[in-house]
Amino acid sequence: MKNICINLEIEEDKYEKFMAVVDKAGVKLDNIFKEIVDKTVSDNNIDWLKGSISGEIRSKDVKANRAISIFTRKGYHNISRENTTFSTKNKNNGLYWLNPDKKHLKEDWYIILNDCGVGRLYLLFVPANSIDKLKMRNDKICNVSIYGLNLEMKDVHSGVEFGKYLIDFVDYDSLI
Repeated sequence: MKNICINLEIEEDKYEKFMAVVDKAGVKLDNIFKEIVDKTVSDNNIDWLKGSISGEIRSKDVKANRAISIFTRKGYHNISRENTTFSTKNKNNGLYWLNPDKKHLKEDWYIILNDCGVGRLYLLFVPANSIDKLKMRNDKICNVSIYGLNLEMKDVHSGVEFGKYLIDFVDYDSLI
């Protein structure tokens, strides 16, 4: 066995909350670190932990909740699962497929587009009642296919250009 000492700079408030969780679980702090070491050695890499450590993401593993969390931390506090549509670019045809409910056209609507080929999330904000000509399916769901190879971000069905609604982006590979 080797004894090690690690000095970490952690905000006091976060440390206290962390220790409260650890104490409530009845786990010793050194056992947490031993588990990290054991898993890293058994996997012979640390990829399983990168997303958790940084609080962000692994490049091919971005899901809607994580993307929303990233933009919330950037200051977009009105974004939520209820008012957001998330889509990952189809690697075969370069399209983002979205099927938002018709209500999104009448309310403020966020769209997050994930281009995992370049490791980038795009955030679009469509103000309430600013789009009225999307193609509708029989079940009152919009059929949107945004062609994402240029900044126009044009819907191939209606011709609506979503690029003008682009408000931010994050290169998430840099967050790892």
